[in-house]
Formats: sequence, C-alpha cells, structure tokens
Amino acid sequence: MLLVIFGAGASYDSAPCSQSAEIARMVQRPPLAKDLVARNYDSLTTELPQARPIIDLLRTRMETDEAASLEVELSRIAADAGTSPTRARQLVAFRFHLARLISQTIDTQWLNYTHGFTNYLLRINP
Repeated sequence: MLLVIFGAGASYDSAPCSQSAEIARMVQRPPLAKDLVARNYDSLTTELPQARPIIDLLRTRMETDEAASLEVELSRIAADAGTSPTRARQLVAFRFHLARLISQTIDTQWLNYTHGFTNYLLRINP
C-alpha cells in the first residue's frame, strides 16, 4: 500500500487573506502533513481506534527524527508490515482517519471560514 499526501502546504495557506493578521486569529487552518498526527486531533480517533497504533508509531518516529516526513514514515511502516493482516487493518483505519481529518478541517471549517473562496479559484487571464 502506498499513501501519498500532497498539497498540505498549499491548503494551509490557500485563503486569499492568508497573509493578513486575520488569519492569525483563525481557530483552525488545514494541517500541514507533519501535523496530521498531532495530538489535537486525538478526538477523531474515538471512532477509529484501529488507527491509533499507526498514529503512535508515526508520532514516535517523527518526534525523534526532525528530518522524518509523514510520507516516508508511512512507506516504512507499510514495508515493515509485510503480510500482517493486523497491520493492514491499522493502515486502512489510518487512511480513513486522514480522510475524516481532512474533511473536518478543510471541507467544513476552512471552506466555511473562506466562504468557498480560496487561491485555487484564482485564474490568470491571458
């Protein structure tokens, strides 16, 4: 299984007002990739406790190695899992956890905050 997370930084500052002081007062911005396993999202794991071992492992690896990236660590976990059905279930649960986290932060909070206007809508006219 390969899981690729891209565009986290682009989502983080996707609001046209992202350079203003207003954004600093905002409650919840979309998380950067390194923050997808942050402790402030622990409440999302109540419905997917199978994802917790992966989250704990990622936190440990990323907290002890500042150069570690979420994508690299997930690749290592998947490679180390081999044919373990337990680890496979945990990885699937983690994917659902990410989907919920992104849905909650971007689809709900961020788009409500920006009223649907993001830098993704900007077009350069020829």
